[in-house]
Amino acid sequence: MDNENNTPGTFTDMTTGLMWQVQEDGEKKKYGEALMYCQMLDLGDFKDWRLPTKEELQRLAHPGFDLLNKIFPDLQDERYWAASPERELSWAENPGKIGYVVDFDPDSSNYGRAVTYYRTYSYYVRAVRNV
Repeated sequence: MDNENNTPGTFTDMTTGLMWQVQEDGEKKKYGEALMYCQMLDLGDFKDWRLPTKEELQRLAHPGFDLLNKIFPDLQDERYWAASPERELSWAENPGKIGYVVDFDPDSSNYGRAVTYYRTYSYYVRAVRNV
């Protein structure tokens, strides 16, 4: 991960062209709340924050929890919501009721993997935006 961090409170990964929120609010949210949180976020004079895709979160997890924890000191060893458009979940019986999460628990066999859970469950959120 190559960082060019020019905006306080953010981490810019120049390899992916993504700017990440460094410090999350530490509160678990249901899927709809996670979407709203990102849409309402005003950080570094940017207002175009969004919920990351599962692929973006998986790529973020790739270097491993210990390295990420140096960049994101409040990183939870837990699941994080990913944007989950219903078209990506067309295989499911009720695509509007589930969403993708990516596991950031270093002790989990699912670390860095995307799995689905009900949107009524609460998980963490880390906002992202395109540079």
